[in-house]
Amino acid sequence: MMYSRPAHFTSPRHQRGITTILTMLLVGLGLTATTMGVMHSVKSTQQKQLAVHAATHSQAGAWVGVEIFRRYLNSIDEATLKAVFLNADITGKLSNREANFEFSVKGTDTATISTGATGASPNGQKSVVNVLISEINFPAGTAVTDFYQLTAKIRFTDVAAKSSSNLEVVYQYFPFSAATTKTLGGVLDFYDDLSLSGKVDVLNTGGGNSGNFNVMGNISLDNISVSGLNTLQATGNVTIGSAVSAQNVYANGNVILKGGANVNQVSALGGIELQAGGGARANNLFSNGDVILAAADTQLVNTRGNIIFTGYGTQGELTAMGNISVSSSAAIAQINSLGTTTLTTTPTVGTITSQGNVTCAGNGWSATTSIKTAGVASNCQTGSKLTEHTSVNVNVIAPLAAFTMQRPVIDVWKLQSTANYIFEYVNNKMQVTVSNINGLADGVYYIGNDGGSRRDYLCVNINNGGNCTAPTTNLKTICQGFSASNNCFSYNNGQSTWTIDGKNLAPGIMWFKGNLKITNGIYYNTFLASGNIDLLGNTKVYASNYAGYDTNCDVAYRVDNSANFSGLYPTSLCDISGHKMKTLATGNIGLIAGGYNPADNGTFSGGNIGLSASGGSNEVFGTVVAGDYLIAGNSTVVHGYVSAVNTTNSHATPNKLGNSTTIDLTNLPSDYHPEVIPIMDNTPSANTAADKAKVLWSRYL
Repeated sequence: MMYSRPAHFTSPRHQRGITTILTMLLVGLGLTATTMGVMHSVKSTQQKQLAVHAATHSQAGAWVGVEIFRRYLNSIDEATLKAVFLNADITGKLSNREANFEFSVKGTDTATISTGATGASPNGQKSVVNVLISEINFPAGTAVTDFYQLTAKIRFTDVAAKSSSNLEVVYQYFPFSAATTKTLGGVLDFYDDLSLSGKVDVLNTGGGNSGNFNVMGNISLDNISVSGLNTLQATGNVTIGSAVSAQNVYANGNVILKGGANVNQVSALGGIELQAGGGARANNLFSNGDVILAAADTQLVNTRGNIIFTGYGTQGELTAMGNISVSSSAAIAQINSLGTTTLTTTPTVGTITSQGNVTCAGNGWSATTSIKTAGVASNCQTGSKLTEHTSVNVNVIAPLAAFTMQRPVIDVWKLQSTANYIFEYVNNKMQVTVSNINGLADGVYYIGNDGGSRRDYLCVNINNGGNCTAPTTNLKTICQGFSASNNCFSYNNGQSTWTIDGKNLAPGIMWFKGNLKITNGIYYNTFLASGNIDLLGNTKVYASNYAGYDTNCDVAYRVDNSANFSGLYPTSLCDISGHKMKTLATGNIGLIAGGYNPADNGTFSGGNIGLSASGGSNEVFGTVVAGDYLIAGNSTVVHGYVSAVNTTNSHATPNKLGNSTTIDLTNLPSDYHPEVIPIMDNTPSANTAADKAKVLWSRYL
């Protein structure tokens, strides 16, 4: 049977194309979706990378801000910190908690600072760091280790990258520096017994400690002429005779006044005695011990001991915690005693007030206004002037405190860094290390000759004959001898002693290893020696600060100017652009001797100074500091303070000022401060600009 095919019938063979098309369409859609996903992923990754990149820039900028603000803190002092951040009227309160500091960043190393700025970045910069101080804690004290603690919120905005980063940072700010200088306590500071003879004059006692003598030990001013003495203080006994006058005398031991001694006020932890004969006088006397009055007038005596009065003249108020005895017919304004009062003679007395019994010389004596005693009165005239068994009030001084002297550390080795020329004898050569001298490269030189008759040049190398082998031209000398062929410098190897004998030296601070003898010249230098120093002949020394700008920096000497030194000025002392001296405490010193040799296990050596000790006449325009002992003989003038520290405590060579010694503090130049010397011990170093501000803690906000 046959069937016919419908007209609409399509063969399966023909339907295979549609399947293929559908398959391709689905594959295309899948590829499109995948492509879109990849594109989205790429874009997302790019955005993430851009965000990370921007965040990295802003975070880096924030850390730049941390460092910039640290540097800003380093650049200011405590007064500026308080003025900018704190309300001066309310200690510890921020002046404006909303105020910020804006820094225009130009790079990681430099930045301009504009305080109090907000809003758009200055000068068209694209990046700005804002610092908001949110908290300040005050230091516990003023030691080097004490600090302010500042909490800062630091925000860095990168305008171009449209990103910002925020940090909270805690800073420690150390504004306090260790002292680098010491102020001497008196124009004469001696840390052992002091013997004075001849004539001692102090000129200009109007200010500071310029008229003060301080002695760690005993001092005797007898058979001597002293003028200009303001205050004399000693840890031991004080004896004053001759015609010595002083405003104040203070002793931890006893004080004896005799001869023509005349003192305004005497204080002694021991006893006080005004000896008979010569008319010794003292206006006010205070003592922890007994007071013996065998001389002339007093105004006020108050002691925690007894008073024994056998003198004459007119006495003011006598007050004692102990007993008072009078065996004189002098006039006394008041007698006040917590002990007994005994009159063995018939003085004229204003009032007598005694906690203990009172004994009079006889009941016929009536030369008093009143007698009051908590005890009984014996052999006294009865009547309205006498009151027994009554309450009395006697005011006795509190115990006097001991006078102390803190022995300073004298160590010229610690001052080597301030020296412009360091002299050492090395391998049989006179070696000079030069530092901070205009016209001379820093480094090691040797003292040599020019190959002819001219001496004392600075040579980089010398031969066995002592002649310069380098350089051979344009040689520099730092000494002007009495002639071109005379040496200024010589060295005795056996005695470890340098000798300077010339007209003068180039300006600057001179440091010598060993002993030093300076003779017959006028020197515009500060001299430091690790051994002893002696000034011989007719020698003058001008300390660097005393010599001043013209001498040091223009090298214009008062006497014997030399063209050889032209341009050789110490840059450590000279501010050429400001035409002024730089502040350097070492420059106040004319002579300083002694130190702890680091090559000898830190053993102290040297330290003795002799001024005119072998005759001659010496004048020092600077402060003189002997690490051990000082002897001044013949004729000596010092335009500065004088200290002998007695570091070895050997008592072998007592300090001595003899014949004629003058301390002249008149008409001192403004660059010179004789009472100020550098500290030479191991105190903590000052906080420098590099470490004054430190980051303690930080976190991202």
